[in-house]
Amino acid sequence: MKVNLSTHNTRTQVPITITTSGSEDLPLVIVTPKDKNSLVEQFTVPLHLTATGSQGEFWFQNKGSYEVIIKSSKETTTQSIHVEDQYFLPFSLEFGVGAVLLILTLFGVFLWIKTTKKYAKS
Repeated sequence: MKVNLSTHNTRTQVPITITTSGSEDLPLVIVTPKDKNSLVEQFTVPLHLTATGSQGEFWFQNKGSYEVIIKSSKETTTQSIHVEDQYFLPFSLEFGVGAVLLILTLFGVFLWIKTTKKYAKS
């Protein structure tokens, strides 16, 4: 059984996609926290059949280390995932970046109009 886990951006509130192929039946995917004091309990991931195998999606609300267990009728595979907190910009910083981009855009439009009027006169 071949298992592909999308772990390139493992942050909270970002979906993690699991794709399996090469199994005759629909595998069972169990996610358990490695930290015994975690607020997250063990859960299963629902998979649906695709043309190449099966696929499912899950995400976390809490950061930490987790273990993903994929069980089929013939074999069991285990993979570890470490999830970090998602970083959000504060509103003031986001508003400031937006304001700077708006000012730069307006300045560019002003220069463009000025140069097109200069060439239209000649």
